Amino acid sequence: MSTYVCAFIEYQIDDCWQLYEAIELAEREPPYNFAPPSWGEYNFIIYYQQSGEKDLPDDLSVGLTKIIARQLNKYDDEALNRPSWMSLEELLEFFESDMDCQYAHFELDYLQKLSGMLKADIRVVFWAE
Repeated sequence: MSTYVCAFIEYQIDDCWQLYEAIELAEREPPYNFAPPSWGEYNFIIYYQQSGEKDLPDDLSVGLTKIIARQLNKYDDEALNRPSWMSLEELLEFFESDMDCQYAHFELDYLQKLSGMLKADIRVVFWAE
């Protein structure tokens, strides 16, 4: 069975995290999932390890909380396997450390531009199904 990866962008405004509706990148279900289509078990495990296996953030956005609830209702416990998250800074550090380009990465140019446009901190919350 193949691994299906979900990844979502959240941004922080006034000490509150909001789900970013990444329509232009989101080609997969559930809505706003911008995990690269090429991702599978290999890339997911690498990112999960790099993230420090943090689990879901305590201050998860309302929008992402609703998506998770729908997925759990639809697929039971299979919908949320090994959740974690990384800040934009952590994502950039990991990308820069991948000198041999061994791994598929998130759209970091997009995330950097988005952070500048929103004037907000960004994080990516992800898990496998």
